[in-house]
Amino acid sequence: GLQQVFQASVVGALAAYMVGDVSSLLATVPAAMMSMRYSREHEREADAYAVKILRDNRLPVTALADALQQLEDAHRKGEGKQAADDEESGFFSTHPLTRERIEAIRNGGE
Repeated sequence: GLQQVFQASVVGALAAYMVGDVSSLLATVPAAMMSMRYSREHEREADAYAVKILRDNRLPVTALADALQQLEDAHRKGEGKQAADDEESGFFSTHPLTRERIEAIRNGGE
């Protein structure tokens, strides 16, 4: 997430320095942000597809939400404050917030 923005900014800064065009740096950050948003949309589509597969196979949709919750709980337990900080930095994330994913799955995968 944030690392991608930083890497894109560094590459953009080097390019701007080499060609003497600072405006290219300003264009790099929004492009990286759009890429992350695109990745989040893919994750939402993947979750919706997983819900469909579970339903088609008459399996409980809540199992996916429960699995995500267990992963989230383990992450928070193992990482402490860093995990909470990571979750709150959703603006820079390539994945939707886990709690949003769980809620969407529990609401039918929409």
